[in-house]
Amino acid sequence: MAAAELVADGFESLALYDLAGRGRREPASELEPLLRQAMEELGVPFPGWAESERWLLRDLAARVGEGRLTPREFAEAVEGGEFARAVEGRESGGAGQDEAALCRLLADCCSCCVGHWAPSVFAAWEAEVRVAAAALVARG
Repeated sequence: MAAAELVADGFESLALYDLAGRGRREPASELEPLLRQAMEELGVPFPGWAESERWLLRDLAARVGEGRLTPREFAEAVEGGEFARAVEGRESGGAGQDEAALCRLLADCCSCCVGHWAPSVFAAWEAEVRVAAAALVARG
């Protein structure tokens, strides 16, 4: 979707056009080279792994704040990811602290266990994720 939005905003790149036409279930092994090529064509440096994870975390947090993603969908999207490592050692304050707090909350929920939570526990967890996501987005 990001590629399609960039094309709609007037960015021109053959690789970006290709990415915009791909589905979200495409294998990452096919998408990453296109993403690298599109970024190169647009003159944007390709981020490192940790930086990419942090960008994704912020984007998903913003989607929760906008109501386009539920906290459970957020947790499922990052399940199995390495977000905790991406924010490791950055808890000293500011955004790093917000990222770490959000990662800890997301790690508390996995798709197999959340169905067994009492409704009140799940609602409290959802509220905490929303607050943590909003704090992360607010810091910028």
